Amino acid sequence: MISRLLFVLATTICVAASAACAETELPPNFADLARNSRPPHPSRDKAMASAGQFVYSVLERHGIPELRPDDHGSLSVFSVPFSESGPVRYPISFLVQIEKKGEKAVYRCMVERKTPRSKWHFTQAWKQEGDKWVADLSLPK
Repeated sequence: MISRLLFVLATTICVAASAACAETELPPNFADLARNSRPPHPSRDKAMASAGQFVYSVLERHGIPELRPDDHGSLSVFSVPFSESGPVRYPISFLVQIEKKGEKAVYRCMVERKTPRSKWHFTQAWKQEGDKWVADLSLPK
């Protein structure tokens, strides 16, 4: 099971990890972004956590191709654009990245919420290896 949720909130790196998980190294460009950013707004933190929980719940129901609930890895949530750190304005979107332990490819998806009361939904999903696109993923809308 993906037991560690790694949230990159706005462009400030905040790690929420279970006690059984080791630290994760982020690519240098994300660390540079974090050093030069403002703290995220509290409502943005909540929206990002909610987006991550939505994707995680789909993963638990076997809803993400090539990923199983018992796989190990990490799930990261990024503001789009990366510089966005103020209060939430709807519609809002986040980039969610899932890294499967032992695999070079990463799974990325865009999730969107149109209003504070609407449900999250996927707008795009793909598998990527380095800078190379590998495949589009079919996820529930």
